[in-house]
Amino acid sequence: ATFLEDIMTYAREGKERYGLKSHFPSLDRILTGFHPGRLYILAARPSVGKSAFAGNVAMNVGYKGSGVMLFTLEMSREELITRWLSNLTEIDVNSIQLAKLDMHQQQALATAATKLSALPLYVEDNSALRMPELRARVRRHMRLHPETRLLIVDYLQLIQGPASSENRQQGISQISRPLKGLAKELSVPAAVPW
Repeated sequence: ATFLEDIMTYAREGKERYGLKSHFPSLDRILTGFHPGRLYILAARPSVGKSAFAGNVAMNVGYKGSGVMLFTLEMSREELITRWLSNLTEIDVNSIQLAKLDMHQQQALATAATKLSALPLYVEDNSALRMPELRARVRRHMRLHPETRLLIVDYLQLIQGPASSENRQQGISQISRPLKGLAKELSVPAAVPW
């Protein structure tokens, strides 16, 4: 079906044509969900929780059964999983890291870990990633896991750009363009904290 036919079908059926929902109602209302082929830049001042937000979006999407590939270039895989477990159990991150857990917390953590491991969340932590390598890994992943519906790269400034770029702004542009192209090629939305 063409784009217009798709819209008309939704209109006739009285449905809204949403993309992949983040399950943050205000964001979903503004964006109408994450649409395939688009690049979403999650921009804000430093240290206001962009990475935490991106991780929460990944977990929300995974809970609804859609696969998410998340590249975490800043945090280790263990740090991200600890944050997710803390979010699910409401146990403080430090308590999890120090293993200072009473019997009730241990049980809650074990239950949350079982739930989390069943979600279609695919995490790669590599702090020295260049764009061609990221592109190759995403393509390989999509062949193995076609159920993946969202790509998150946390975060844009940590992707190593071309050595020839004259300034950081130009470097960011040289990284975001290929990410947008990759999203279009694979027909998945890509979200990137900046």
